[in-house]
Amino acid sequence: PIDENKSLDDTESQNQNQTQPDKKKAAKNEVYTPENCMKYSSCILSVINCIICSLAGFSIFYHKYWIDPIYGTPGLPFYVSATCQAYFIVDLGGDIIVYFWYNLAQFRFDVLIHHCFALSVIPWMTIPIPKYAWFMITIAFSFEISTIFLNGTFFCKWYNKSDSLTMKYKLGFLISWFLVRVPGSIGLIVWLILFRERLYNEYPLTKFIGVVALSGFNFLMQGLWTVLIVRKTYKTLAASDNAQDGSAAVDGFDLKRRNSLEVTNVTSEA
Repeated sequence: PIDENKSLDDTESQNQNQTQPDKKKAAKNEVYTPENCMKYSSCILSVINCIICSLAGFSIFYHKYWIDPIYGTPGLPFYVSATCQAYFIVDLGGDIIVYFWYNLAQFRFDVLIHHCFALSVIPWMTIPIPKYAWFMITIAFSFEISTIFLNGTFFCKWYNKSDSLTMKYKLGFLISWFLVRVPGSIGLIVWLILFRERLYNEYPLTKFIGVVALSGFNFLMQGLWTVLIVRKTYKTLAASDNAQDGSAAVDGFDLKRRNSLEVTNVTSEA
C-alpha cells in the first residue's frame, strides 16, 4: 500500500538506509581477501616475534658480549633463537599454504628469501656448540624493533585509525630504522673487519663462512631496504606536496581490493 503522507524524500532516505548495511558488508568482503587476511595473521605473528627478539637484542647490555666479541656464553638470545626459528617456519609455511590453496597472483619472495636465510644461519652458528658470534647474533635480534612500528602502520589501516596515529607509527618506524638497523648493519661489517684475523684463525671454516655470509648478506639486504625506504619517503613527501595530481606511493603491505587493481597506501618495509 502507498502511504500518501510519506514524501519522496522520506522514501529515498529509507532506501538509502536499507542499502547501507549491504554496502558495508560488500566493503568488508572486498578487504577480507585471503591475501589480506594472510598479511593480517602474519603481522600478528611478527609483532609477537619482534617483541621477543628486541628483548633478546638489548640483552647485550646484560650479557656484555663486547668483552669477548667473537665468542660468548649462551643466554637469553640462545633461547630466543628457538622461538624465532619457530616463527619463521610458521610464517613461511602459512604463506606457502595460502598461496597454493587460494591460487594467489603474487607470492612474497622477499619473505621466502629472508626466512630461509634466517632458518639456515642461526642453526649454522649455534649447532653443535653454541659459543660463536653471540655479539653478532644479539645485534641482529635488536633490528626487529623497527618492525613493531611497521606492523603498527598496517593495523592502523586495517582498523581505519586516524591519520595522525598512522603517521606516529610511520615516524617511529623511520626513527628506529635509522637509529638501530642502519648503525647495527654497519657495525657488523666493522666487527667483521676488525676481528677478521681472529675469526679466520680461531673459528672452524664452516663458522667463519657463516659469520661472513650473515654479515655480508645482512649488509646488502639492509642497504637495499634503506634505499627503497628513502625513495618511498621522498615520494610520499612529494605526493603530499602535490596531492592534486592524484599520485601516491604504493607500498608492500597493501590492502588489495577483491577483483580490483586498486590498492590503499600503508607504509611497509621493503
